[in-house]
Amino acid sequence: MLRCIKLSIDELKNAIIEDIRKTCEEKNVVVAFSGGMDSTLVSVLTVEALGKERVELVNVCFGPFAYSNSISKVLEISSKIGKSVTFLDGIKAQWEIWKHGPSCNLCTKKIKFGMVSSYAGNRLILGGANKSDSWGQYGIKLSGNSYSPLFNLTKSDITQLLKSYGLEPRSLKIGENKSSKGREGCKLKHLLKMMAVPRFHGKAVALSNELLLDFLQSKNIDYSMANVKIIGPLKRNMALVNVLPHLKDVEKEEFKEILRSLDVINDVYFVEKPIVLFAKVNPGIYVDDKAKYWLEKGRLQREFAAPIRMEWSVSKNNKLRTFHIVNFKEVDDFQAL
Repeated sequence: MLRCIKLSIDELKNAIIEDIRKTCEEKNVVVAFSGGMDSTLVSVLTVEALGKERVELVNVCFGPFAYSNSISKVLEISSKIGKSVTFLDGIKAQWEIWKHGPSCNLCTKKIKFGMVSSYAGNRLILGGANKSDSWGQYGIKLSGNSYSPLFNLTKSDITQLLKSYGLEPRSLKIGENKSSKGREGCKLKHLLKMMAVPRFHGKAVALSNELLLDFLQSKNIDYSMANVKIIGPLKRNMALVNVLPHLKDVEKEEFKEILRSLDVINDVYFVEKPIVLFAKVNPGIYVDDKAKYWLEKGRLQREFAAPIRMEWSVSKNNKLRTFHIVNFKEVDDFQAL
């Protein structure tokens, strides 16, 4: 309703603040706070609407699977807001999900929201869902004890509102994608296989992605995408490095040697040409064309530095609940396949 007519930024801000006051009434609330753009805006709007004493910021911490700058960013932004942060430990719960295959949606539902919900009790939980994510497109603004005050906003709206508070959106990006449209950082989403052994599979994705960002920053390389996908059979970790713009040959060789020095990485490849990804999937996903389309076009393509195509087969591993990328092939032209 807030965007049915064109509002100025001040009018939009006041409308959201009034909506928060009306929805929350006289109750105390919890903000699911990551320190990124969306949750930061929710926090400042909610504090302005209700006052600091009625708002608690809660962060679910994922230890090695969070980028090293994420905790410092959370503390830095919360300090600017004038609020302390309550941290919840989500590491073990995350492993329990990922040992059955990648599942960002389940992680969000059961851990990010589930743990915050258990902690919040009967308090309303405010999150940052908006038109740029799946919940903002297909979910509900107010559902049970979950409320999304940015529900009707675009990323452009959020950027302008943050600037109106003197907060620079680019400084709030966490992790591997520095573009204004990029997703913020969880390293585990780049593990495209079951995390059966955290000290092998989990360690590979955590270290390789942290090292990539360190490398790019040390070389003063600007980037719009930077991640290392970990694929391969359970006994072998293959690193697919995605960087845009593509690295120079000398830079690739230097970073390849860094990854090869890790005892949990077996092979290193740079994604610069179209590739076919070979995926083992749960039988339920295999027969669901919509699910396969979303995995390929919605979940994976936007995080690869070149076009991808999926080749699907049914997994015989009854522990796999989602998908597992077991191999890949570089091609010059999909039409030739």
